[in-house]
Amino acid sequence: MDTTEGTESVGHPPDATERRKIMWRFQRLVCLSLMSIVLLPSLGRGQLERLASTVPSDLRDQDLLALSPWSIGGHEFEFIFSQTGNASMHNDESIPIRTMTVYRKDKSSLIKIYEMHTADWFFSAHPLREDGRFLVIWGTGSAYRIRAYAFLDTSVQQVLDKASRDLPELSFDGKGRESILLTDPAMVNGSWDSSTGTTSVFKWSGKNYDMIGNVPWAKRFQCLSTQSCISSGK
Repeated sequence: MDTTEGTESVGHPPDATERRKIMWRFQRLVCLSLMSIVLLPSLGRGQLERLASTVPSDLRDQDLLALSPWSIGGHEFEFIFSQTGNASMHNDESIPIRTMTVYRKDKSSLIKIYEMHTADWFFSAHPLREDGRFLVIWGTGSAYRIRAYAFLDTSVQQVLDKASRDLPELSFDGKGRESILLTDPAMVNGSWDSSTGTTSVFKWSGKNYDMIGNVPWAKRFQCLSTQSCISSGK
């Protein structure tokens, strides 16, 4: 069970209209060509049946939510998101448990190498760039849970775990190194306003994402290094 401090897990996704608005906004932030996820509810019955035959046997008694391939360092992986029956309680309410399982492709078989469970609802997952990190977004009761994974020292490791009221943005420096931008919106006239908030910038260091600065939202794309973040924050 995912019990990360600071996350309020209620396990209920927004309604269809709100989800479409959120997804449209997120698609503006991340290049669509990077997205390789297969959302299972969008597939037809025949496609689902063919896809189910390729899923590892330990997941066949679960409801599949999405699959996404990941290639890095000459290795091929498959992220599989699934949902079990109601097994968690929150305010006397039963909540489904979601599972993220990572498999390494070995010739014609899949070998499980990583697994985590959460009561948060699945939102999105995709590689950040070619031969780069892998981003997963979960929804909670009051925010998003942003997690990133990397292939380090022959294993898949979680290298970022943050909560955010806003969806992430990406920026790249002159050498192509990415930063994940998380904005903390400000309350203005009873509603959250990102443009008057501040943005924390987490830059990939080769081993993890280091926070290099916290700057006004309007200057977030100027924060490419610790020094430029200091200048942008003035």
